[in-house]
Order: sequence, then C-alpha cells, then structure tokens
Amino acid sequence: MRQVSCPAVLYNLLVKKFMEKVSSKEWWPVECGLDWPAPKDATFERIVGAVLVQNATWHNNASRAIQNLKNLGILEPLRLFKSDFEMLKDAIRPAGCMGRKLKVLREIAQLVTMMNMNRMDIHSLRQVLLNVDGIGPETSDVILLYACNRPVIPISTPAMRILERFCGLEAKDYVGWQTYVENNLPKDVRTYRTFHALLVEFGLNFCTKIRPKCEVCIIKEYCNYRS
Repeated sequence: MRQVSCPAVLYNLLVKKFMEKVSSKEWWPVECGLDWPAPKDATFERIVGAVLVQNATWHNNASRAIQNLKNLGILEPLRLFKSDFEMLKDAIRPAGCMGRKLKVLREIAQLVTMMNMNRMDIHSLRQVLLNVDGIGPETSDVILLYACNRPVIPISTPAMRILERFCGLEAKDYVGWQTYVENNLPKDVRTYRTFHALLVEFGLNFCTKIRPKCEVCIIKEYCNYRS
C-alpha cells in the first residue's frame, strides 16, 4: 500500500502528465490549474451547471442547456424561479432528467434569492444544499467549491475508483474518501478544483470502470492496480 501522501503524489503526476490533455471544452485552463467552464463571478451559472451535469457530460449536454437558459435571458435566480415550467423543461432537455433537475433548479433559485451564501459557514451551507431533494454530497460539494469558493473537494465516482486503484486503499464511504484526500493535500480552492477536474477526466479517458486502459496509461508505472 502507498503512503498517506498518495493523493499528493497522484495530484502532481496528473498535473505534470495529464493536465495539458484535458479539453478546454470541459474545463477552463487557468493559472497553474483548471476551473469550472464559467466566468469566475458567475455564481448562479455554476450552481445551475452543477445540477445539470449530474449523470450527463458537460460539453455535449449540460453546456447546451446552460446556453438555452442564457438565450432565454433567465439564467438568474428570480427569473428562473418565475419562468414557465414547460419552457424551462424544454430548455434543459439536452441535460436529461428534465423533470427532476428542474425541480432542483427552481428550489435552488428560490433559496439563492432568500439567503446570503457568502455569510454562511461551510457546514451550514452544505446542510442547506443537502436539504434540497436531488442534491447529494458530491453535487453540494461541487457547488461549495466552484460556486462558493470554499475549500471542499467533491469526491466523484471516478475519483474513488482512481484513488482505490492507484493508492491501494479503500474507504468506507464518501466522507471517508473526502477526509483522506483533504488530509493529504493543501487546503486550497485552486488545488481542489484542479484535482477534482483531473480525476473526473482521467477516469473518463484512462481509468475507466470496465476495461481500464492500463496498457496506455500515462502514470501506470506508479500505480498499484493491474487490470
């Protein structure tokens, strides 16, 4: 088993060997890292994107739905909340699961108009998000990290898979994985954003659930796993 510094080792390897291969259509290259593909101050757009990208891809699905909302002029909380249900449902159709995601978006839009997220601590804000039916731990933490600039790392399914294979470690649950990563990386928003993005893309392109591409993996010499 690798030492507890394993997440840091993995992070550095992915930055060095994989980051330049990540499509700019999926994540925005920024100074020394990657970020959500939306303007820095577009808080609500990032929240909406985090919901729409659930069980979907960004470039081919969620981003198209975002653009539809922009074209309608309703990518802001109050306008989205007051907009016609069927019109909204059609706008987010590219992202799939329209009915469920629309209910989440309308509730989130209402919450954003009623509360000042900047004044809430991480625990309280996460609890508010988790109380929305349809937002789980990963989505809440994506919102905290990318929209609210809080140093919380989301743990995606690809992240768990890569960490388990590369580090030779198993955690009991989402919180276990998150604690493991956060205890072994600098508590830094830029680092967390970059690592989350790299793990998602690496899981899609190399460390897949079925038939991982170990023979062409660019970090295979450092990995514990062999398919």
